[in-house]
Amino acid sequence: MYSYSDIMNLIKYARTVAKNDPTVYEYLVKAMDDANRQGEYLKKAEKAIIAGKDPIFAYRFAKSIKNANIKSLQKVIIDKKDAFYACLFARDIEGADVHALEEVVIEKNDAKYANLFANEIPGADIEPLYKIIMNSKDERYINDFMRKHPDFVEEHGSESDL
Repeated sequence: MYSYSDIMNLIKYARTVAKNDPTVYEYLVKAMDDANRQGEYLKKAEKAIIAGKDPIFAYRFAKSIKNANIKSLQKVIIDKKDAFYACLFARDIEGADVHALEEVVIEKNDAKYANLFANEIPGADIEPLYKIIMNSKDERYINDFMRKHPDFVEEHGSESDL
């Protein structure tokens, strides 16, 4: 059984996207109203979220609902190539495929997301992220990275070595 607040937070978000697909909203409300069939309605909501391909909703559902289908929800984020939610998913969702999500960030080639991923995600391969950050020439991200990863920078060199 899920807590009232877990489902309520999903319902609040579902209301904002219900204009496009009221199905998710309806399943979440039913899950809240019928404790005996809660799991059934949550699975239906999950399928509708995956079909709707909304990275925000995929992340929120995975974060809120235990036993969510992490691989399928993660695929929504990967397919949409959403670097921000790739970072959040990798950081916050147990069982996320860090390397697959990191590829989204690398493809985006944005120092902001590369820095976030390198600094926040245990198990990240920081070398390609480091190159993105250094090539950006953005001092905010370069300084932040160097402060948080001094051993890596010492071992691999500074931007003049790229």
